[in-house]
Amino acid sequence: MRVLLHDPATDSTRFGGDELIRDWTPDGNEWLWIDLDREDRAFENHILVERFALVPLAVSDAQRHRHPP
Repeated sequence: MRVLLHDPATDSTRFGGDELIRDWTPDGNEWLWIDLDREDRAFENHILVERFALVPLAVSDAQRHRHPP
């Protein structure tokens, strides 16, 4: 997993792994970018549901390979 954490107040950007997700706070002004390409689906689900409080059904729907209308 590749993660980018940018703080526009200081114009600093940090690159790393999932440790930057732990450093990020949702009430701050930082920007968080996460590359989940080729990650284990269970790990991806855990990050999205537990850390970002996304609805589990929405996450599982988004993880599907086929998205019928």
